Amino acid sequence: MAIDPEALAHALEALGIAWATADGAARLKERTARILHAEIANAYRDTVRSAEGRHDLATAHPRYRETILAAEELRTAANVARARYEALQAKIELIRTRAATERAAMTLR
Repeated sequence: MAIDPEALAHALEALGIAWATADGAARLKERTARILHAEIANAYRDTVRSAEGRHDLATAHPRYRETILAAEELRTAANVARARYEALQAKIELIRTRAATERAAMTLR
């Protein structure tokens, strides 16, 4: 079975870029959710005295909930991309280990 190191390197690079891109999108949406939460809470500053009350209203706000759900979907996609990247890394390491074992076995013959 011939292994193409160049193809594996390109595949690993593509998966790494996909992971980084997905992680960046998830981080941005998570940051946006925190900012949106603060903005919504501040909008209630004149009508709600307690910080806890403003927090609860902001957390229940439909825009915030939509943003949080989108952030969770993006985080899941980033985690899947990371799993694919790490799975290919593990496969490459197994190939390297097998090749080293075969070389060692050849020297013993």
